[in-house]
Amino acid sequence: MKEILKKSLKAALFTAGAMLFTNFFMGKFDKKIVGEIKKYKDAKPTFVKKYKKNQKIIKKATSGFPIFVFSIFLYGYGNVYHKKIAIIGKDLMLGFLIAGGISRFFKHFAGRARPRITHDTLFRPISLRKGFDSFPSGHTTVAVCFSSIMMGHFPWLSPVFWGYGALTAFDRLFGISHFPSDVLTGTIIGISVGQAITHDSRDIARVI
Repeated sequence: MKEILKKSLKAALFTAGAMLFTNFFMGKFDKKIVGEIKKYKDAKPTFVKKYKKNQKIIKKATSGFPIFVFSIFLYGYGNVYHKKIAIIGKDLMLGFLIAGGISRFFKHFAGRARPRITHDTLFRPISLRKGFDSFPSGHTTVAVCFSSIMMGHFPWLSPVFWGYGALTAFDRLFGISHFPSDVLTGTIIGISVGQAITHDSRDIARVI
């Protein structure tokens, strides 16, 4: 548990540092990438049309809700039939709460405007205003944390879980819901928290 708290604190401190770095150095890069994505989408190539057709399914599949429901199911099923599965479910719930909590706190603490409001870097700290919750990407944070935990328990399925995390990050960026730095920061938080949790629980799983 100490390892989890230690890594979670590091993830929170990293996020605070990333917020300052983004404010001073990442603005031009973020604006350029978002601008290029918008220009590409406005051209309406075949890929964009296919993406729009499947966008609702992608958004539902990469939201936090199915991850949390899946983790509860594993925990409940595991407690009845297999303790190792219960450990995985518990890890996922813990990851959802810690990684999601860090993300949610900084979303409102930073108060960054989403790219649909402005392509410029605009922070309004300690804000609950709609649309000022871009940094970091909560969907990416939770999805990558989920992927990291599942890879820790099932390393042979790493490409599948990496794909899930990458799909979530891509959707948040390509859908112009977030800037690249939002997605990158969420990815690092998710990996840090996920690795800390699996590091703490794998030894327990081996002796059950």
